[in-house]
Amino acid sequence: ATKAAVKQLEGAKNKTTVIRSWLQAFNQHSPSYGPKYVAEEARQAEANGGVGWLMWSPGCEYGPVYAAFPVKQP
Repeated sequence: ATKAAVKQLEGAKNKTTVIRSWLQAFNQHSPSYGPKYVAEEARQAEANGGVGWLMWSPGCEYGPVYAAFPVKQP
């Protein structure tokens, strides 16, 4: 969907529009769901022209998201 949205905006006069995708942060029809799945989902959104992303979980469970993007200590 990110790729399609970016393509649709290619001819727009307004060049300030940003595509920031909502990504699935829960296991629904995804047998391989986990940190690797989440990281790949985010990578694909950015690789297809998105600028950042947001995660959504209806149960507010974001453990796999935190595991996919660990905090780097200084």
